[in-house]
Amino acid sequence: MKTTYETERLYLKILTPDDAGAVLDFLSSNREVFEPYEPSKPSAYYTLSYQEKMLQAEYQGFLQLQYMRYYGIKKEDGSIVGTVSFSSILPQPFSSCAVGYKVDAKNQRQGYATEMLTCAQNAMFTDFGIRRIEAYVLPQNIPSISLLESLGYKNKGISAKHLLVNGHIRHLNHYSLSSSS
Repeated sequence: MKTTYETERLYLKILTPDDAGAVLDFLSSNREVFEPYEPSKPSAYYTLSYQEKMLQAEYQGFLQLQYMRYYGIKKEDGSIVGTVSFSSILPQPFSSCAVGYKVDAKNQRQGYATEMLTCAQNAMFTDFGIRRIEAYVLPQNIPSISLLESLGYKNKGISAKHLLVNGHIRHLNHYSLSSSS
């Protein structure tokens, strides 16, 4: 199992607890950007110890092929640009998973999301045998919808009352992408 992939401008890496400081900086500096689209976080979320535990759990999930979060690391300076994660990974006969992603506010609209998602989804198809990737997006998240559609994801409709975001049950647009094989 590969823990690192390379694109033109980035390394996509599975990180370890040793990287918790950089992850905490990335999350803290983007808190206002990410939180409107995500479930509520526990009070300790923005602490070093919590991020160390999360990275340990994510690494164990990777080893068990249950969960994968790749961090996009800029080659030029080593900073975290964003993440692409895969959850709900189901083996044969389903061979499917759900994708999530986020990009640092100061690096948005520079093609990093396209670069990260293209590389990571190709890895899921070729290296992990996944045949279908699902994505769920808040209807007002137009940049995310545009990204998915530009990469060939098809709108499958609305998933009603699908996610609790900031205390409100939200409907999500449901997208999917199938492998070419």
